[in-house]
Amino acid sequence: MGVKEKNLLFAQREDVLYSFIVKEKRFDFSAKKQIGFWKKIRIHASFLRLFEDALIFLFFALSIFIISVSFTGYEKVLKMADIITETSTSVSTIIENPKMLHDSIVNISDKIQGLSESLDSGTYDSVSQDLFILSKNIKKSAVLLDDLDICTQTIFENDFSCFLNVSYKYQPLFAYIEKNIENTQTKLASLFVEDLDEYIVTFQKIYTTIQVMPEIFGDRVLHRYVILFQNAYEKRATGGFVGSFYVFDMNDGYMRDQKFYDIYQFDGQSQKKTLVPALAQSLVGKEPWSLRDANISPYFETSAQYFLDFLETAGSESRDTVIAIDNRMLEDFLQVFGSIIVDDFLLDHKNISFYLSYMTEGKFEQSPKEFIVNKVFPEIWKKAKEAELSELLQFVIHKRENIQVFSKNDRMAYLAKMFEFGQLRASAFIDPNTIFVSQTSISGNKSDAFIKQEITYEKRIIEGVNKGVITFQRQHDWGEDQEVLFTKLLGHFGEGKTPKKDVKRILGKGSNHALFQIFFPQSIQNVSSINTKNIRSWQEENHFVYELDLPLLEAGASQNSEFSFDVENEDWELFFTQ
Repeated sequence: MGVKEKNLLFAQREDVLYSFIVKEKRFDFSAKKQIGFWKKIRIHASFLRLFEDALIFLFFALSIFIISVSFTGYEKVLKMADIITETSTSVSTIIENPKMLHDSIVNISDKIQGLSESLDSGTYDSVSQDLFILSKNIKKSAVLLDDLDICTQTIFENDFSCFLNVSYKYQPLFAYIEKNIENTQTKLASLFVEDLDEYIVTFQKIYTTIQVMPEIFGDRVLHRYVILFQNAYEKRATGGFVGSFYVFDMNDGYMRDQKFYDIYQFDGQSQKKTLVPALAQSLVGKEPWSLRDANISPYFETSAQYFLDFLETAGSESRDTVIAIDNRMLEDFLQVFGSIIVDDFLLDHKNISFYLSYMTEGKFEQSPKEFIVNKVFPEIWKKAKEAELSELLQFVIHKRENIQVFSKNDRMAYLAKMFEFGQLRASAFIDPNTIFVSQTSISGNKSDAFIKQEITYEKRIIEGVNKGVITFQRQHDWGEDQEVLFTKLLGHFGEGKTPKKDVKRILGKGSNHALFQIFFPQSIQNVSSINTKNIRSWQEENHFVYELDLPLLEAGASQNSEFSFDVENEDWELFFTQ
């Protein structure tokens, strides 16, 4: 395998990777109490799950390797089967007693070494030697727990350098495994194919992660990140309006040059005159297109590149990786890990987004940036440090569809895809059998927080013609509870520069003005609509886009709209993210 192919890290097997990801069973550690040895080492559940898969893979690969050498060594195969059975049993009990992981690794290593020594000389010499070397490598891997224990003690001090050492320490082990996989698979292509593919994909995940770690943590070459904070209560194509963003550098395993910016600090600084794309025209009108409205495409890769272009033309350093998260992640975090107190005010998952929006839109003397960075973030960070690292990473994995990643670094982009960050949305957008619906808030307020809606697609026969019909059912639920919360906030913090009636309108009581863009995989005919203001259409590179401008939806009111078109034999599905 050449250097280029190695760097791609099995990219040619994306079909296998995708099929495995879809059907992979994930362990759920959320209900497990973190006690004893588990709590001491603070090993996170994601890495443990991958490590367990790696162990099972190793022993499975060894067993079929022996079969591939000679089917006459049946008694040897039985011995290996016993080892695999014992391994599976011990792995299944790791969750209850993690110390058994270390003991089982050593025990299995000894058993494999014993099997190596029991093989007859001559025919089995090469197999015996392979088993002996592998047993030594497995025994070395037992110290992984100690390495991770050390690493987890420093990450809350922005020190990730320990993971670089882990990466380099374990790359040789996985390189050795890789060296033997291809021959094993070739010799037994007709046996255990499905199971073997699954174990190979699991191995690829682990090996890819270990190899890309130096790039993630900026070893030798500085890696620059930008994190976009989106407000899902003001809809945009990638999730929500980008109200602020956070930049930092990874340099030799340490976080450097961390800065938090309000989006408006950069708007207007760019000297580049950019034509407004069709996707943004209804949103920005004749106004200059700027950083705040960069995320106009539901395909995150496109929106992230727009954002980076604006950032760089406004004078910022070039960035390598863009990560977008939205306020619903913060809500879920407080729901899982508990509420926080800021300025003697209790913030929980029900009021945190409303609270931050109030502080931002109220235009208080203290800027939103200072308030969030100096008061809210420290409390969130404190809450994170109190939690078990395994719980935090399990939370991130569970919420990974709310995290979107784009990287100029091909290997990091592949890693993000491999772990499915934002892949449900991305996969649906490029699926030729999917109608993709994207929503944008036109009025600029946060009333999307209080809109309940259902968007459906079905085929109907209307006047003898086969029609595809997309239905929009929407309800504006601002009510008494929101009025009480708004009054409570005012009573605690007083009023800012923006009159309270305007703040209340912005936060949700105002009219909701929604724009829907529908991406079709092919051209459609005889379009008609009910209860929509305007319909625009144009062709993007790989899609036909229809844009519906719905009437204003007032607080307490409901709204039904339809969009229909001719269909023949198209078997499309609709994708829409709430």
